[in-house]
Order: sequence, then structure tokens, then C-alpha cells
Amino acid sequence: MGRRGSVKTELCKALANFMFDSDDAMVRIDMSEFMEKHSVSRLVGAPPGYVGYEEGGYLTEAVRRRPYSVILFG
Repeated sequence: MGRRGSVKTELCKALANFMFDSDDAMVRIDMSEFMEKHSVSRLVGAPPGYVGYEEGGYLTEAVRRRPYSVILFG
């Protein structure tokens, strides 16, 4: 939805700085890695009963590690 390093990134950094007093309170997720239907489990984690259920996904683990952050889907 825009070129890399554009206004949306700067806006997220400013929002993270305003809300959490840190530019580092931002999680950036490259959505091009999740274009296939089956790759959604890598994003949110495997459903109960499947291998890797306990591990969580990229998004869920990022939020678990940094619960107070701005998430940028790019």
C-alpha cells in the first residue's frame, strides 16, 4: 500500500513514540510473506490439535513479547 520507508512507517513510529515513549514500540510485519492461504497459520499460530499449536504465530508471539506496541502491516 505504499513504498517501503514511506509516510506510514513514520506515522507508526510517531504514534509509538507518542503512546509508549519509544520508537522501538513498533512491530513491523511484512505481509508479502503471508500471501498464500496456508501461511495464515504462520501469522496467528496453528489451530488446537495441530503440530506447533503451543508455539504461537509470528503476530501472536510479537504481541506476547511486546504487548504495548503499534503494529504495522506492510
